[in-house]
Amino acid sequence: MTRFLQLFAVCCFAACALSCGTNTSTDQASGDKPTAPPKQVATADKNAEPITPANELTGDALDQYITVQETLAADDFAEASAAAKAFEQSAQGALKPLATTLAAAKDITALRTHFRPISKSIKDQKLPAGYLQAYCPMAFNDTGAYWLQKSGTLANPYYGAEMLTCGAVERRGEEAAEKKAEE
Repeated sequence: MTRFLQLFAVCCFAACALSCGTNTSTDQASGDKPTAPPKQVATADKNAEPITPANELTGDALDQYITVQETLAADDFAEASAAAKAFEQSAQGALKPLATTLAAAKDITALRTHFRPISKSIKDQKLPAGYLQAYCPMAFNDTGAYWLQKSGTLANPYYGAEMLTCGAVERRGEEAAEKKAEE
């Protein structure tokens, strides 16, 4: 029985260690992992539809989205809330109601929860050079979540300092431009 428990403990440790070890950033931080990701709250996430090219994040809306992402990653509720309100003003089309819900969030957990459907709805948009799309498989009770950010070290908006670099780069803006040029 003791042997079984030891084997079970080793397997659990290995699974935990590997579940977020896919970060391709060279500056992955080390440290303790949190025991529980942010709680998932019922949102419009399941109803989030991919947006049309006319509604892609560009210009001010992209800048405000990135500010929300960066301030959530920095665990700064006041700045993230202000950025969410600015994002609401610049969002258009299918993003507008999602941005309104985000701007109404009363705490950082709610901001993170409402950031998810926005990120999901724009995950297939064409990325400008200097940006990347990342995915954290552990976010929201291991259901995962996407986000866009400026290129560089991953900055996970769903965990902040708890697991700042948790995630993997899914694609980069430069790669999207190169693939388009090849076609």
